[in-house]
Amino acid sequence: MSRFGIAGPLLAMATTPSLQSGRARGTAGVPQRPNGPGQRLMSSGTLCGDRVVNRRGELLGTVSELLLDVDRGCIAYVVMTYGGFMGLGERLFALPWSALELNVERGWLVLDAERSTFDTAPAFDKQHWPNTPDAQWHRDLHRHYGSMPYWD
Repeated sequence: MSRFGIAGPLLAMATTPSLQSGRARGTAGVPQRPNGPGQRLMSSGTLCGDRVVNRRGELLGTVSELLLDVDRGCIAYVVMTYGGFMGLGERLFALPWSALELNVERGWLVLDAERSTFDTAPAFDKQHWPNTPDAQWHRDLHRHYGSMPYWD
């Protein structure tokens, strides 16, 4: 079983929103587990520390946090840490969950972006997280990464 694996009966019903495309739904709108690799239910700690790479496999950063939209009950963003040395000078980036693909076999997340994308990306540091960002911040962030806002 992959490091993303979770055994149990919930797998037949659990799914991750960004991984639903092209899948048949079961009765009463309950998503069914697809054939093939990948689990659809995992702890947030499973992803923390994983690499974020681009399509060429170049390291972009590592996952440090998952940000939840509590009202909608979904993952809104992955916080990726990039740069620095031993925690000093690190920059944090909120990546829209919808802009990422989970590669279960390799144990990493894939973002369709070049390293230069982060030269102009909204960033913050550990001491200065965005404090209740407004709607425009969310729209700009999704636009920067070319993803559809998760609430649409």
